[in-house]
Amino acid sequence: MNKDTLIPQLILHEGIRLTAYLDTMGILTIGVGRNVIANPTEEELGRAISKVGDAITQEEAMLLLGNDIDSAVDDLTDEFDDFDKLSEPRQHVLIDMCFNMGIGIEGKSGLLAFQNMLDATFSDDYPRAAQEMLNSRWAKQVGRRATLLSLMMAQNLSFEDARKQLGY
Repeated sequence: MNKDTLIPQLILHEGIRLTAYLDTMGILTIGVGRNVIANPTEEELGRAISKVGDAITQEEAMLLLGNDIDSAVDDLTDEFDDFDKLSEPRQHVLIDMCFNMGIGIEGKSGLLAFQNMLDATFSDDYPRAAQEMLNSRWAKQVGRRATLLSLMMAQNLSFEDARKQLGY
């Protein structure tokens, strides 16, 4: 899995902020969607990000992002034996979704709540997986992100090719 092709996708979807802020759920966040309450920065940066306004550099944001990608991949490979067998665009879809909502709890929260989509994905029924993505509350919440990810899933398109096809 090539991080270099995934990073622009996550930055587009999550944004990048070098100053800590409260996200829409009131969670202290920095960099590319790093929840610093659930994932403290002390080990990686040698200091805590503990309040709104604390700042990091671009390089530190990229370090955190790389580590967060590794963590999402670890979660996905722990949950799904066949994750590594998916094409890179489809791996990127699941990583992006995991990044957005966490791995979660099977049938209840996060990516693992998308049981029908996951069943379709790992049964190689990618059009149905894409439709399951779009038929969700999550799709209504994230809008364009869901449209792009579902296109990547259904047609096995790279992030850049899916963006071009959608005109953004």
